[in-house]
Amino acid sequence: MLWDGGTCHRVLLTAGQSLTAAGLTGPAVAWWREIATSCERLLGGGHPDTLIAAGQLADALLAAGQAADGVHGARWVRDGRERVL
Repeated sequence: MLWDGGTCHRVLLTAGQSLTAAGLTGPAVAWWREIATSCERLLGGGHPDTLIAAGQLADALLAAGQAADGVHGARWVRDGRERVL
């Protein structure tokens, strides 16, 4: 039911934001990776919710000290936003 209607339910985004805000970088990375992957699979790479989740994943990776992966993710989001806009 959290994916009905062609969107990612806001509770999934809020849960991830809570992990990030609490400084739980490992769990935040795992959460955002799962949500971004699910969004891309269920909604498509250009869907706004996919780009939001992927952006949150990039931020979480940077916060976790995984700069190379974080920068790669941020570039993917930037490219996706350019295609959509």
